[in-house]
Amino acid sequence: MLYVSAQKIEKLVRVGGKSISFPYTAFVPPQSGVSFSIEYEAETHSDSERDITVTASLIPGDGGGTISDSASATAVKIDFKPEVHLSRFLQHRHVVGVNELAQLTWKPNSVSVGLRANGGGQVHDNNGYYYYRAPLIGVAPGLVATCQYSEFELAVSIIEPMSVVVTNVFAYNYNVPTNDAGGAGMGFDMYILPTNVSFMDIAVMEVPSEYMDPQGYFANPYFDYAWAHTTDMKAGVWHNIGVGNFFMQDCTEMGDRIPRIKPNGETSFEPIYGWIVGSMNWRIPVGWNCRNSEPGDPALKEFMVYWQSFRMSIEGTLEVEKLSNTVQRATNSVIRLNGVVQTLEELRVR
Repeated sequence: MLYVSAQKIEKLVRVGGKSISFPYTAFVPPQSGVSFSIEYEAETHSDSERDITVTASLIPGDGGGTISDSASATAVKIDFKPEVHLSRFLQHRHVVGVNELAQLTWKPNSVSVGLRANGGGQVHDNNGYYYYRAPLIGVAPGLVATCQYSEFELAVSIIEPMSVVVTNVFAYNYNVPTNDAGGAGMGFDMYILPTNVSFMDIAVMEVPSEYMDPQGYFANPYFDYAWAHTTDMKAGVWHNIGVGNFFMQDCTEMGDRIPRIKPNGETSFEPIYGWIVGSMNWRIPVGWNCRNSEPGDPALKEFMVYWQSFRMSIEGTLEVEKLSNTVQRATNSVIRLNGVVQTLEELRVR
């Protein structure tokens, strides 16, 4: 008679082979044998090493000695845990942002586990605790965990910044005198997408550019490209990404009092002159590098381009647009944000 028993087999799930229940018994005719196999995968981790055991005993019918043999296994659960917990739902996420740090943990922790990166990124062994620093670009990490005589590749993805989203949009009041042009500006909070990973280990900047495409009013040679989106206009500044992938609070503006145009093209603030229709468009690339990048460090990679547009009407109404939001100020000091007239209480003083 064949008798097979198992301890803590409920920690495994059968994925192939013979389907049996434990304890299992089977009659074995004299001078014959029995052979079958069962394939298992771990359902949950072991409480201790080799605590999953299967014992087979052959009990002869003639009263001879019982023959027994056993096998044991350890079910190891390996967790890839990013250091930044975005929420309780994403504590064990297997997607990380570029340059993000994650720790490899496992149970039971008495088992020896190793980690190596065959693709990108770096593995650090800190007294038996493994940390993985993702690369600065979104390559396949090729993370391989080893445990005794087994190894397998972790299903981990590296995500690059994809786009920018804005929230909390508001308009500014610059106290430009009535009947004068200028004083159009707005602010908003900018975040890097996606937010299912953390980008707190990188810095992002608006890359300087002299592209303007000035027309009409803004093409006046007296301005001499004074409004190009260069470092003088706060481009080229690295912003370390904050909690929730916060980029920066942007100020999109042409807040100063800006001049009228004389017939000969010279600028003037005398009220006897007026304005001409014009437009200007900034092409703003956005790129990233590692956190705490130094001034002058170039972007490692650009991930999007957005536009900031300026428009002047013949009446002196100035309009500024960026990331699908628009602020407008008329010479009668009426300020509109996305088409809605703003009250003094809604405006912020700049």
